[in-house]
Amino acid sequence: MSLLIKDGPGKLPVAVMRHYFELVVKNTSTVQKYAPLVAELDGDGNFKRYQDATADAIWIGFALGLRMWERYLMAGQIVGDDAGGPPEEGTTAKNAENTKEGR
Repeated sequence: MSLLIKDGPGKLPVAVMRHYFELVVKNTSTVQKYAPLVAELDGDGNFKRYQDATADAIWIGFALGLRMWERYLMAGQIVGDDAGGPPEEGTTAKNAENTKEGR
């Protein structure tokens, strides 16, 4: 049994996350070698999981990472250009920590 990543209101759809996940796997030869992308579907034809345990574990980590990114984005916690670019020059974790504490 594996963890199922499901769609939810206001969340990035699973189909979109899978699209980017599969692009990463297909464009990374080492990952592609060890993570065959054979999907298992539920009774309605919706994605359930990957049949290969390694591919499924990598998928879950990828999807959870995207969901965490969504939470930080919604909370305004990401520092950078349009919340997706690199941090501004001179910005460090310590600077962000000091700012949060009002130092």
